[in-house]
Formats: sequence, structure tokens, C-alpha cells
Amino acid sequence: MVKVTIKTIKNKKFSMELEDGWSVSDVKTKIQDDLKLGEVSLQKLIHRGKILKNEQSISEIGVKDNDYIVVMVTKKKAPKKKSSPTPTTIYKYTTDNNHHHHNNNYNHSEYCKYSK
Repeated sequence: MVKVTIKTIKNKKFSMELEDGWSVSDVKTKIQDDLKLGEVSLQKLIHRGKILKNEQSISEIGVKDNDYIVVMVTKKKAPKKKSSPTPTTIYKYTTDNNHHHHNNNYNHSEYCKYSK
């Protein structure tokens, strides 16, 4: 039995006891079930700068008491589904042609109207 600290990228820390015979996959399952940090398939565990492989065991990796294991959870890629486009308001740009200006300093926006 090894007592470690599971650390997230956002620097949250959780204490956890691991069995020497557990695989990295077992640890990920425990993180998913106990800490609710993300699905097993989305987790990457890092110990002493190395990304751990699912089939490796805790004893094989050499995890010791008070070691840190960093958990990175990748964002789930949203399934591509055809979503209905969000309705957008369409504005028609009309110019008021009744005003003829020879002066370039007039306020253009006064003579342009937006209508839905």
C-alpha cells in the first residue's frame, strides 16, 4: 500500500492509497469513481515527468509514499452532429437617397437606416 497525492493541473490535491499490484488503469478507475475528475479514457497520469501506461503496475513504476501523481484530463471531443443553425437577425442596409450632400463632414449614420 502506497499513499500518494493526486494533483490536478489546476493544483487541486487529493490523498489516495494505492495497492502495489494495481495497474495504472486501476488507478485511473479509482480517480474516476472516487474523485470524479474525468473518465478513464480521458485521463493521463504523470509520475516524475513520465506519462504512465495503462498496463504498468504501481510497483513497476516505483511509486513511493508521499509521491505526487499528476492527472491531466483531456476535454471530451464533442460528437459532430448537425446542429440547427442559430437564427440570426438579418439587417437590411438602406440609404436615404433624398439627402444630397456636398459637405464631407456630415454624419453618415444619421442618413443610413437599419431595418429588420
